[in-house]
Amino acid sequence: MDRKKILICSKIENYIESKKVMLLLQEYGYDCNLPFFEEYNLLESSKSRYSDAKNTSLLKLRKDSFDIEYNFIQSSDSILILNYDWNNILGYIGYNMYMDIGFAYILGKKIFVLNDLSSNQQNIKRDFTRLGVIYLKGELERIRNYLF
Repeated sequence: MDRKKILICSKIENYIESKKVMLLLQEYGYDCNLPFFEEYNLLESSKSRYSDAKNTSLLKLRKDSFDIEYNFIQSSDSILILNYDWNNILGYIGYNMYMDIGFAYILGKKIFVLNDLSSNQQNIKRDFTRLGVIYLKGELERIRNYLF
């Protein structure tokens, strides 16, 4: 039987936690990808330039990262959004993760979100639920109930 493949999507700042989640999912018997994190140092060095929207090398880096992410989603069975708290927002989901959810939905992949969203994001949660997003309520092991 083929092992199910999960793409882990997270903010770059959560790299260490993402690696821990990847190792745990591998213990559960899943294959996992952390796209673009192999270039973590490159991203860290360019992060200070994110505010410069006219930086053409940064724009190319962003485009390349979306292409890579899309290809990973295509080859995965599902995506897992690691939405940790950020800037006093519970269960923060950034714009890159929104795109990941959209790509996964269009490609017919299962979509998991680790943590619940804050009370001021309930409209987003309702919309995501309509897309078939499965909330794990902070319990990673629940993914085994849906992906086997």
